[in-house]
Amino acid sequence: MQFSNLFKASDERGPKGFSPLSMFYAVIAMRIEGIPNVSSLVRRLKSDLVFKYVCGFEVIEKTPSDSTFSRFITKLENSGLIKLIFNAEVGQAIDLGLVELESAAVDATQINAFEKPVPKSKIIDDGQHPNWGSKRDTNGNQIRWFGWKYHLICDTISGLPIGYHVTPASVHDSKAAEYLMQSFTERKIKIRPKYWMFDSGYDAVWLYETVIEKHKATPLIAFNPKGAFAAPEGFDDSLHPVCSGGYKLTYWGKDGDYLKFRCPHATGHVDCSHGMAWCSNSNYGYCLKLNWR
Repeated sequence: MQFSNLFKASDERGPKGFSPLSMFYAVIAMRIEGIPNVSSLVRRLKSDLVFKYVCGFEVIEKTPSDSTFSRFITKLENSGLIKLIFNAEVGQAIDLGLVELESAAVDATQINAFEKPVPKSKIIDDGQHPNWGSKRDTNGNQIRWFGWKYHLICDTISGLPIGYHVTPASVHDSKAAEYLMQSFTERKIKIRPKYWMFDSGYDAVWLYETVIEKHKATPLIAFNPKGAFAAPEGFDDSLHPVCSGGYKLTYWGKDGDYLKFRCPHATGHVDCSHGMAWCSNSNYGYCLKLNWR
């Protein structure tokens, strides 16, 4: 890996005489070791000489300071090198068959800011500074934090990340979704997902339209009741169509502008006491087609 684009040719040792490659290894090691911030990384380098040596620093040389690491990370981010490395790794994973991309899932998680939280009235809302965010965690609890959001696309088979985007915490999940999908397309990835999966925070009509019309794929988005007391007749609480027996109909693909669902008894997913005859006289079983529009 060459770092000539990060530092002047005459500055082979990087900021204040430190090796850029060693500092880069230290930043990677910080993530691998779960070190929460730069200050903790500096303390680890000072107290753990084996760790310091593995990162590429001479044991007897001075350890880079917090500010030196901060300037290096800023320079690294501005160079675009991180995304370049990430995209190269994704391409390699596809070539090795580790990523199939039959389906991709999009979600976001919180990143707390290192600086002290400030009132909303004093926030610089320019898309570059941290902001206040709020969302439900996996247990349904509403959480609030000051900082950023880490938006990810993951391959659902391998679980490997294949795209990312960082925004202030105030940016809604669905607004970052289109940027993620578009950037995925612009990187000229050789495989395109057939299905895009989202949780209920992304339940918006425009996102369905975007996935189907622009990305030529099928959106699978969890239903968000948005304060409704009950689902419409013929659907369960997750807005999945059900048969007259109350069983979930089996999704059977897309037919033009229609989503196709079949009798779960006919597809072998349930053992209905009435068989297929309860809902249809056809040997194919009951079939429901819903226009996504």
